Amino acid sequence: AHLQGDGVVSVHSAPWGAEVLWDPYVAAGRRLVPRFQGSLGPTPVLRARLPHGSHRLRLRLEGHEEGVYPVYVERAGSWDGVAPGDRQPTPILLPRLGELGPDDCYVPAGWFRSGGDPAAPDGLSARRLWVDAFVIRRHPVTVGEWFGFLNRLLEQGREEEAWGCAPTDGRTNVAYVRDAEGRFLPGGRPFE
Repeated sequence: AHLQGDGVVSVHSAPWGAEVLWDPYVAAGRRLVPRFQGSLGPTPVLRARLPHGSHRLRLRLEGHEEGVYPVYVERAGSWDGVAPGDRQPTPILLPRLGELGPDDCYVPAGWFRSGGDPAAPDGLSARRLWVDAFVIRRHPVTVGEWFGFLNRLLEQGREEEAWGCAPTDGRTNVAYVRDAEGRFLPGGRPFE
């Protein structure tokens, strides 16, 4: 058992009762790709045995977006999703269908491995870090979308907030102009 190095994983979700599908990453064509292995059962999953290495857990619950959760199980280690300073695991929140936009990607809270690449210039040392849940766009926001956002803030009477979100080089707002009605438009001098 020691040489095999299996570890254990515990998974909690909100709401509870989500089926946890397990996809270990395997080498294929010099890349690590997820391969479906099976179900770990409904949440809460407590101390499910998994081989050491990288895995993708997918949480499915009717009426909710699928939660995709990467997990790295260290040799003979355990993974439980307990945030720094907490005693209880942070549940993986499953957004209701329709709460996310078509280009939104939900990233659940959890641990990730950072640094450790000896070939990276000014690389960081290897360590585990916690990140809170967030939503990120699948594609970058365009300049037009950003200025549309600023102008919607103006239409809602939130001019101070719009000024706070306007592009800046850290000293002055240089990447936009205001038209006669006060709307933000791309322009000005480029960042130095």
